[in-house]
Amino acid sequence: MSHLIDLIEADTPVKEIILAINSMTKVDLEAAAKNLNDNHVTRLGSWTVKSLRSAGVETRLHQGGLLLFYLLATKQDGRTGLFDNVCQELGIATNQAYDRIRVFEYWSKSLLAEPELMQWFRTVSLRLLAMERVPQSARDEAIEIARSGELVDEKRAKELIGKYVDDVEQEPVPVTPRKKAAAKNVRAPGRKRRGPPAKEVFRHTEEDTRVIIESANPKAKTNPALYIPILERALAAYRNLCDVAGPDLEDLNLV
Repeated sequence: MSHLIDLIEADTPVKEIILAINSMTKVDLEAAAKNLNDNHVTRLGSWTVKSLRSAGVETRLHQGGLLLFYLLATKQDGRTGLFDNVCQELGIATNQAYDRIRVFEYWSKSLLAEPELMQWFRTVSLRLLAMERVPQSARDEAIEIARSGELVDEKRAKELIGKYVDDVEQEPVPVTPRKKAAAKNVRAPGRKRRGPPAKEVFRHTEEDTRVIIESANPKAKTNPALYIPILERALAAYRNLCDVAGPDLEDLNLV
C-alpha cells in the first residue's frame, strides 16, 4: 500500500494506479491498508475525490464528442431517426444527448487543455452553464474559479447564471407543440374530458412525479437498485413532456 501512496504522491495517472491495485489480492490490500497512518488516509481521500470528479467530467466530455459526431453523421438524407435509435440503445433521452453535446461544445477546449481543472467541476454545473442562454463570460469566470482551487458545484453555477443572465428567473418558457398538446389534455377536478384521450405519456406524468418524490427518501439511497430503472423512465418522460433539459440521474446523488 505504501507503494500505491508513493504513486499517488507522484501524480501517477489514475489508470496506472488502478492497474497496480488490480495486481494485488484483496487480502494484500487489506493488510497493507492497516499500515496507513492518518496522513496517508487523508491524502488518499483527497486523491479519490479528485480522481472521481475528473473521471466523471472527462467521461461526460467524451460522451458529448461522440454523440456530436454521430449526430452530424445522421443528418444526411435517409438517416432520419438513427440518432434517436442510438439514444434509446444508450438508455438516455434525446434531450439528455443534446445536453451532453452542448457540454462538449462549450467546455471541451478549455477543460481538455487544462485537465487538472476537471476536479473542480461537477457534471451538473457543466450542464447548467452550457445552457444556450448563458453567455461565455459566465463560463470564463467558472474557469477562473476552478483555477483558484474552488469547486464549481450546482449552487455556484446557479449563482453565476444569476449574475450574467438578468432574466434568469423571469425568462418565459417557450410554448412548444408538445406543451400545447399537454395543455389541451389538462382538465379541472370534476370535469369530464372532452375529445380524444391524452397520450400515454401525459397520463403517466403525475405518477412519474410521485415516483421521483418518493424515491428521494433514505430507502432509495440505501437500495438505489430498486429505483434506478423507474427513475430513468420517469425522468425521460418528464423531459419528453416538457421539452426541457432536466437533471441527469447521477446528479440526483442516488448512486
